[in-house]
Amino acid sequence: MSTTTKNTKTADEKLAEKNARIKQLQKQKQAIIKRENAKERKARNNRLYRRHGLLEKFMPDIITITDDQFEAFIRTGINTTYGIKRLGEIKDKGEEAATAYIIKCRSEEKAKAEAEQAESRRNDGTDSGADSPQAVSSGA
Repeated sequence: MSTTTKNTKTADEKLAEKNARIKQLQKQKQAIIKRENAKERKARNNRLYRRHGLLEKFMPDIITITDDQFEAFIRTGINTTYGIKRLGEIKDKGEEAATAYIIKCRSEEKAKAEAEQAESRRNDGTDSGADSPQAVSSGA
């Protein structure tokens, strides 16, 4: 009978083990929640940096204004009926349409920049003249 008393635990011991296990699971749960919150915070910060960077890229004067001026700009320039409508349209068209539009814009910007550089070289006299009218006529 002494072997059965050694192998059987008292109700208090069983409860203590269960409580210890519950505590351990609660700590694991808290660790998971903490990791998920950190991951979400990191993703949000990354999104904010990227989007604000784009805003500064297209509107460099944003850098020089105060927070109150920035908020006023958002409220009057973006958070308008038109701005909300445009955002809805962009969301409704989906990611692929937005990506295609961005690619088109970047291509147009690149072509414009190249044309401006070529014009600048012609005006400065630094153009090699490979496709200038003088090079064509003299090479003929």
